[in-house]
Amino acid sequence: MCVIVGVDGSPHADLALSWACRRARNCGDTVRAVCTCVLGASGEDWVRQPDVTVETVVVEGPPARLLVEMSSDADLLVIGTRGLGGFSRLLLGSVSKQCVHHAHCPVTVVR
Repeated sequence: MCVIVGVDGSPHADLALSWACRRARNCGDTVRAVCTCVLGASGEDWVRQPDVTVETVVVEGPPARLLVEMSSDADLLVIGTRGLGGFSRLLLGSVSKQCVHHAHCPVTVVR
């Protein structure tokens, strides 16, 4: 299975990535850690997990739109509840909300 994880360096994204890697270790999934950006980003690896295949993808564009598009080729999309946006009181961030409503595959939101 291919599991896409939205990562942005936030604690919520880190939890989502850890959850996906634990699942991958148990199920043999491939994890694709996707960092979206508007202006550009480095291509650094986000994570190194033993016994888990992790692909790192950095793409430019709006995070919600890109993750929803990429979900069409995935078996599961994993996201954190919130990212680096400024509305910390929200239970579900705007990207997470869009992914839950529009993804082409099942979505797991890790709190």
